Amino acid sequence: QIGKGKSMAVSFLGKLKTASQMIAIPLLLYHDKINESFDPQRIGTWLIYLTAILTLWSMGYYLKVAIPQALKHG
Repeated sequence: QIGKGKSMAVSFLGKLKTASQMIAIPLLLYHDKINESFDPQRIGTWLIYLTAILTLWSMGYYLKVAIPQALKHG
């Protein structure tokens, strides 16, 4: 019931968060540089930071929608 007026379906933000996490994990597990210029660990680390930021952002969006609905029905 919460968020019925506003769509709580999986949004582009959630898909981007999942994609960044799924790409980051294998990069973080690979320890060698590729072609002396591509550092998978560094890219994976930045993607995990992006994932954390997107997680907080989506939590904020969910709370912004859910709290007023919960207070109205509570």
